[in-house]
Amino acid sequence: MTRFNLPPRTRPNLKNKIILCVTYFTIVLETTFGREADDRSRFLYADDPNASIILEYQLHNAPSADYSGDERKQAAKRPPGAEYDEEKHIKPYFLSPENGPRVVEYYSPWCGHCQAYKPKYIALAKEINRRLPDDQMEVNFHAVSCSVHHWVCMQNNVKGFPTIVAFRADSAEPQKLKRVTAETVAEAVGVRLLAHDPLSNSADEDEGDEEIRPVDILGASLNGLARTRETVYKDAALSFTYALRTGIYPKHSHHPLEDTQKEVFF
Repeated sequence: MTRFNLPPRTRPNLKNKIILCVTYFTIVLETTFGREADDRSRFLYADDPNASIILEYQLHNAPSADYSGDERKQAAKRPPGAEYDEEKHIKPYFLSPENGPRVVEYYSPWCGHCQAYKPKYIALAKEINRRLPDDQMEVNFHAVSCSVHHWVCMQNNVKGFPTIVAFRADSAEPQKLKRVTAETVAEAVGVRLLAHDPLSNSADEDEGDEEIRPVDILGASLNGLARTRETVYKDAALSFTYALRTGIYPKHSHHPLEDTQKEVFF
């Protein structure tokens, strides 16, 4: 057991301050890693067997080209401490022109509008692909969680949840949709649909008819969305350093720590 050869009045004070600093730093890191481990709760469509038609964007299922390239090579040349922020350079494959007709929903899982729209988006995807003639290209439906991929959403000018955009085949020009029906989506992505079959599952088709009114996320909410893992670590490190300087090693003291004080850190 380590002995602290400090005056009785000072000993618990110093030790408690060290414990508080280390505890705070540990809690911040555990919270950060806990959020990463809990990423699945930040997806609406992933692992939902009823939503298999929706392609939820997750990095472990994405092509490697989405998160590699010149930025990573340049980052390797930077001095230590200038770490590469992988999230900042993610480029989802379905936003490039080398794709067929597709629809993308940007959402946040905490958004009540997004949660309510989920079954309608699924129904829309099923209806459109059910009504496609054999000579038409399949329409893919994608979903991007802005709570996980906030940089992707910011770089694509997402200012409200949910935001629905459509792309024609071989195009990277998004068309933002306000009223989302099978017909408006088909027109936006450039495909032709078979006539509506009154004997089909009309309940699903009715669910797909929706006027989208995104919830505004400008201001403080957007700033909160932009908080990255790097900023969390920096804040924790700054807080820890500040606590050491003010509580353990005061700024007005110009002398190094005594040996008995140093022992507190070991």
